[in-house]
Parts: sequence; structure tokens; C-alpha cells
Amino acid sequence: MDYKIFSKAPCLVWLGDERLELSSESVLVIKDYDGSIISFSPLSSRLLPQTFRLSSPPEENVITIFKNYTEIELVFQNQNPKLLAEKYVANSHVCVYENNAIISINNKIFNFFIKYNIKNVEIMTKLNFLAIIAELEKEDYLLLFDGNDFLEIVGTYEENKGQIIATQKLNNITKHAVQIVVENLNNKLNISKTLLYSQNKPKLFKNNKIIGLQFFEAINCGDEHLAKFLLDDSLKNCDLGFFGKYEEVRLDGDLFYLIKKDKPFRTATAYQLSFKNNKISSIIEL
Repeated sequence: MDYKIFSKAPCLVWLGDERLELSSESVLVIKDYDGSIISFSPLSSRLLPQTFRLSSPPEENVITIFKNYTEIELVFQNQNPKLLAEKYVANSHVCVYENNAIISINNKIFNFFIKYNIKNVEIMTKLNFLAIIAELEKEDYLLLFDGNDFLEIVGTYEENKGQIIATQKLNNITKHAVQIVVENLNNKLNISKTLLYSQNKPKLFKNNKIIGLQFFEAINCGDEHLAKFLLDDSLKNCDLGFFGKYEEVRLDGDLFYLIKKDKPFRTATAYQLSFKNNKISSIIEL
């Protein structure tokens, strides 16, 4: 099995007697892996090193299994995470660190991983829910907790007449956005979502690879109308539910990979598309 290894944190790599360097912009490719133990040591002293066999990496890393190789994105734990905010709210003790929020309620611990670089953190209540608000570089951050479930919002939001109304942009080709309306229903998060176009209508393309990405992204965010529009007449009646739920679509050469969350790892299924007059005329699972 071959492996491709990425890391957002620069690190040194030891594989047998070989010493390598892995930057945040490079990829380490290991072919014909023989099962040896490999060690990764971040250059930052605040991050904990990892040592494991590539065939059984720790689950905190992001592991995606492709047909011909496995991809591992290293996620290093912070050994001394900085405390950004702490507060007692009602019967809850809330601590917000650089990469997670920990909430203690009646001897129960709830942990939420925060993947964003938040700053100016405040802890309060909104709609009688526990709320963590913060700032990102260009957007606002809001994390709500009802005692059982979390809701994370990244974008813009306002409180109005017992509701939180938020707009969250999706990072896709069509520039979709989602309007999220949150209410308190019997002390539980009641959430409704409406799909929007950031530019009022979808932008259409003539590049076949972009059309393919746009098609799979449209399915993933629930824009069935756009997905059907991108299909040739011969495929108009195809069942879009066939592809199931997936986290991400990725283009590699001429193949489109749908990456799905299958505990403990992610799996990638490849599809080959054919096109006719800027429409998808065939879809083949490989």
C-alpha cells in the first residue's frame, strides 16, 4: 500500500534510518510501505509528536482510503493549549481553549473541537442557550449548546424576536449560502435551513471538470434543481440519492472522488464522467 502524508504544522519525519522534513505546503509519498514504525515531530514545541505504523494511524488524524493509496492528514495535539475564556454560567462551567470548548454540567463533560482560529472570545447565553461568541479574520463565530447538542455558525448572524438568523457561506464553486434560523423549542435547539445563492443565481461554466465538481457539490448541499440542470436529457431521471451522503468531492486528474465518513476512517469512491454540450452524459463508478 502507498501513502500520501500531509501536515499543516511543519515537522521532522523519521522512517527507519531516514530523516525527512515535511512542510505545510508539501506532501510526503511513501511507496511500498513495509510496516515500519514512523515518527513525526512538529517543529513547534507546543505540539505533541506522534509515532505509529501507517497501517494503524491514530484516529485524531484525518485518514482517507482511496483505491490505490491511503491519505493521512496529520493533526497534532497541543500539549499546552492556551485558555481563551472561562466562565460559570448557571450550572455550567465553560472553558474555551485554542482548539476546543469543554463544558461541564452536573458531572458530565461535553467537548467540542474548534477548527478555526478564534479570538476575542466571550461566554454568555442566547435564547437561553449557552453561547460562545468569537471573531474570525473576516466572519463571526457562534457556538450554541442546549445541554445535549451543539450548533456551530460561521458567518453573520443577528438576534431578532426570539430567533437567531444567520447566513453562512458554503465554500463551493456555485457560491451557495445557507440561511439558518434558530429558535428555542422546549429548551432544545430548533433549526431550519434554507439554501441560497450568494449572487442570486448560480454561475454556469463551460469547463467540463468544473461542471463535474459543481454537479457533485450541488448534490451535497441539496441543490437538486442545479444538479439536474447539469445533466444531459438522457440522465434527467437518474436518482441523485444513489451517491449517498459524502463530506467532500475532490478532482484528481479526470476522476471525481466522493469522500465519505466511514468510522474510523474516510473512504473515497471514484467516478468517471462524460460530457456532451457542457452537460454530463454518463457517470461510471470505478
